[in-house]
This record gives sequence, C-alpha cells and structure tokens, in this order.
Amino acid sequence: MTSPINEPSCPTLRRAVAVEKAEFVDTYGREPEGLWFAPGRVNLIGEHTDYNDGFVLPFALPQRTVAAAALRDD
Repeated sequence: MTSPINEPSCPTLRRAVAVEKAEFVDTYGREPEGLWFAPGRVNLIGEHTDYNDGFVLPFALPQRTVAAAALRDD
C-alpha cells in the first residue's frame, strides 16, 4: 500500500494525522501502512448527478476525514 499523505503542510491536518496514527497504534499494536485524507463536501444542488453529467453546486467544509489502514496478518 502506498500512502498519499507524506508530510501534511497544514498544522491542523498534521495534528489530525498524528491522532489517527496514534489511535491505530493503540488499537492494533502496530503502525498503519497508509494514511488517507478526504476533505468535507456538501452539494447545495445536484446530489448524485455529477457522475451522470448532471449539474452540481458543491462547496467545501472545514471538516475532514483521516483514515489509517494496514493489511491483516491472516
């Protein structure tokens, strides 16, 4: 697995990544193999139409999702 997050430049994102990584280690007892980030988004109009060539009006949210993952040993 290749992690798209190398070294975040935003201090808030750096903290979020550090928290997610620490939670992963506390839960699974090992480092994650990858960390991923997705910004928040809301559609004002056009829900579920953008992938069908429809019109949408999305805007970004300050909330984000950070996920950590690793392959299982089994």
